[in-house]
Amino acid sequence: MSKIKIKTTLCVTGIDNDKIILETEGIKNDNKIIFKEDETLVTLTLEQDVLCLQRKNKDYIIDMRFNLEESYCCYDLKNIGKLNLELVTEKLSINDDKVILSYNMNDNSYNYLVNYEVL
Repeated sequence: MSKIKIKTTLCVTGIDNDKIILETEGIKNDNKIIFKEDETLVTLTLEQDVLCLQRKNKDYIIDMRFNLEESYCCYDLKNIGKLNLELVTEKLSINDDKVILSYNMNDNSYNYLVNYEVL
């Protein structure tokens, strides 16, 4: 397990145009990167051609699986229940210190960049 420095950038285009940048520290354990974003625990599981992203807090759990052939998103809202959303992965690149992801969901396009380095 290694302590890492992480910078994430999420750009959203479509209904809302937004850019969210986060710089924080986390841990990398084998193929998993774990960090906190405010009160949300974020876990990235990196495989050769697949990125699994889980966001978990007291109100919801979001599980997303990105692959150029098959992708999905499941929102588990504690007060409502599960909601499956259509998700299309446009680009996915997983390197030793960087993840580049482009996807479409609900009339929005997302570009997600994760840079990390071992401290």
